[in-house]
Amino acid sequence: EINSLQKKMTELEQMALRVQMNPHFIFNSLNSVQHFVMNKDVEGVNRYLGTFAHLVRQTLDNSGREVISLGEEVKYLETYLALEKMKSDNRFSYAIEVADSIDVSATFIPGMILQPFVENSIRHGVAYRQTNDGHIRVSISKNGKLSCRIEDNGIGRARAGEIKKSAQGYESKGMAITMNRIETFNKLFGTEIAVRVEDIAGSSGNVEGTKVMVDFPVDME
Repeated sequence: EINSLQKKMTELEQMALRVQMNPHFIFNSLNSVQHFVMNKDVEGVNRYLGTFAHLVRQTLDNSGREVISLGEEVKYLETYLALEKMKSDNRFSYAIEVADSIDVSATFIPGMILQPFVENSIRHGVAYRQTNDGHIRVSISKNGKLSCRIEDNGIGRARAGEIKKSAQGYESKGMAITMNRIETFNKLFGTEIAVRVEDIAGSSGNVEGTKVMVDFPVDME
């Protein structure tokens, strides 16, 4: 059974890598380059291509490793969010906050495990806002466990689900693969990585975004 789980984990890691660098993602990135070219924004082209190349290198460096340091994961998220912000013409802002008490070089989690949750916040949350004031906040703290919170001020799960049902075209498999990775990782290593998703309710009771909570053991090295 252990051999079977290890094989499944390897397959899921490779699937995660392929999803991250899928043709749809690359096509959108090239379209963004074309946008900068059409506007004769040479500085924008260079900045975008540099960030995209950095993301590809980080993806390849992190793939195939069961765990990476929290510091590497945070850098990966920063690169990904910077790229997505440029692609959206700065329609959203973001912040990544890590508690001072956490040694990011000595804390480990499965590689690129948070990125699909952040991607979901962008594509199914802030992307549907009518105004350019979307915001994504990633906060990481430690209190007996490593707690990662991904919050957005998007349209909420119910409305996003309605739009997703009526939409045509590409459908990302990143979330399904990530949940499968977590389930397999827990079985293989006896860990208790837990994921919870909640709507963020405003003072009037209306949904004002979504919060994803991912909790990791603190001793995953």
